Amino acid sequence: MNEELVGRLEEKLYFNDSTKPEHSTKTTQSQLETQQKYCQRIQYFVDNAEILKVQLDKEKHIKYCIKGLESLSSSYEGLDSSRPWLVYWTVHALDLLDYHFDTSLKSKIVNFLALCQNKDGGFGGGPGQISHLATSYAAMNAIAIMGADGFSDAYSIINKDAMKSFLMRVKSETGCFQMHVNGEEDTRAAYCACSIAAMLKFDIKSELFNNTINYLVSCQSWDGGFGPNPGAESHGGYTFTSLAALTILNGLGDIRDSDSLVRWLCNRQMTVEGGFSGRANKLVDSCYNFWQGGSFPIVQNLLDPVYTDKKHWICDEKSLHEYTLFGSQWRDQTGYRGGFGDRPGAHRDYYHTCYALSGLAAMSYVYDDSGNLIKHDIGQEDSVALLNSIHNVRPVAVLDIYDFFTTH
Repeated sequence: MNEELVGRLEEKLYFNDSTKPEHSTKTTQSQLETQQKYCQRIQYFVDNAEILKVQLDKEKHIKYCIKGLESLSSSYEGLDSSRPWLVYWTVHALDLLDYHFDTSLKSKIVNFLALCQNKDGGFGGGPGQISHLATSYAAMNAIAIMGADGFSDAYSIINKDAMKSFLMRVKSETGCFQMHVNGEEDTRAAYCACSIAAMLKFDIKSELFNNTINYLVSCQSWDGGFGPNPGAESHGGYTFTSLAALTILNGLGDIRDSDSLVRWLCNRQMTVEGGFSGRANKLVDSCYNFWQGGSFPIVQNLLDPVYTDKKHWICDEKSLHEYTLFGSQWRDQTGYRGGFGDRPGAHRDYYHTCYALSGLAAMSYVYDDSGNLIKHDIGQEDSVALLNSIHNVRPVAVLDIYDFFTTH
């Protein structure tokens, strides 16, 4: 396996040496610097391939995420209004790494999230903060993770009727949703509302989602990607949220130009680094492992089956694996220390750790025509768990919360 991997990495080194821009700008200079930092890492592996292992250092990543659940440094003070997000980022990363949550820890996490839920049904960024769709989505995902495998106490904190009322209050006349009452509206908000509604088994054909499909498809830009609002620039995050929301609403067939969409997504994968950028002419970033990579299992359904590979997504899964392991695993002079940064040389954080692993999970498994699960990796010793890309939690978490709220 190492021999094949070394060959692929040597090809990336060749591309790095042979692709130079005709004109130098700050953008091209930043791109070349990023490529060089990545190539330094893969050159080191190529030179020492006989003694080095291809490793996803799960134990160190778990240790880093557990620390984030217990205490945070002062650098996270600016995220005081995003505390359900911090919970979700850490517990989701741990879940993908097959960490076992005991009942005591689950109870602590759920009890904290209960403090973040307001009487109007939504979850705020912390206890006493106003209800917000983004933090409500994060809290619901964290609750789904905690409730999986029989811990139904997690679901009991959710005020289902009040949550539906909250969603109705932030529904916009355009068909989209506001992030909070009288707040901004964009495809993020629509996705958060759709994801929450799906988990709680609300009727997607009800007035709650009147004109939402029309709004979402109107956000497709001229180049095929989706922006936050009609006429806005295409962006990986808004493209994913639009596609995932349309999937929940059974509206994928309404997309105006699927060919351009697929082309735009594929062009976001960087030739040398193998990871994704969020927009045209931007640098690679490990969070787009998911925000771009999570779209490929969705768009596979839009393609003519004649042109699809039944055992692979239509991007380069192996290159994404290589970037995740060699480029974004955080390391210092002593080696890997746990956590992920956005690119080589950047510091680690819980956001990028969550979405680097999420994208790795999305790219690691494909169901073929016979329903068999095909696993893709580059020979690393450990792997991440299977993912439901629509909600960005493991499939068991989705199935269990769906089952619970079907009857409650």
